[in-house]
Amino acid sequence: MKASSNRADYAHQAETLMALATSYDRMGDDTSSLKLYRQTLKIYKALFGRDSLQVAQVLNCVANIKGKTGSVEKAMRKNYPAAMKAYSDCLRIRSSRYGSSSMEVAQVVINIGVVRGNKGDFSGALKSWNKALAIYRKHGLEDDDDLVATLLGHQHLAADLMKKRYKSRRRSRSTGRRGSASISSINKH
Repeated sequence: MKASSNRADYAHQAETLMALATSYDRMGDDTSSLKLYRQTLKIYKALFGRDSLQVAQVLNCVANIKGKTGSVEKAMRKNYPAAMKAYSDCLRIRSSRYGSSSMEVAQVVINIGVVRGNKGDFSGALKSWNKALAIYRKHGLEDDDDLVATLLGHQHLAADLMKKRYKSRRRSRSTGRRGSASISSINKH
């Protein structure tokens, strides 16, 4: 009975840490929220295992922060790879638990697209968003649904940035300069 009580105490502690982390995240204090999410992650892994839905939820939150923090240069070196790792782990767990065509999986696939877009991989971002759109369509969502409309906006933005990059590269070949384009983090599920 005592082990069950300790387990419940740890679960309650993790829930409290998660709530605090979410509060710090909403206030924009990424450092504090990441610290608390990591503490929550340790407890959830110990209680429920590394492939639990609780772990997937925390990984998604960590990845959201990693995908938005720091300068673009720093993010390219450190944060985005960490975000991709967390999203990949979250995707593996959610796919296993909900199925690869679930709305929960679509949310993570969209976030992966955002990370790819922020890295300048607009083609990869479009592939992710096309996959998510196919899942949405499978669930009967139409263009007038907010989720679909937002996703279509992501796709349009990435396609525009790809065109600008292509035009910039064509100009730079003639002038000897390099152009660049980027996409900001636009989805937080």
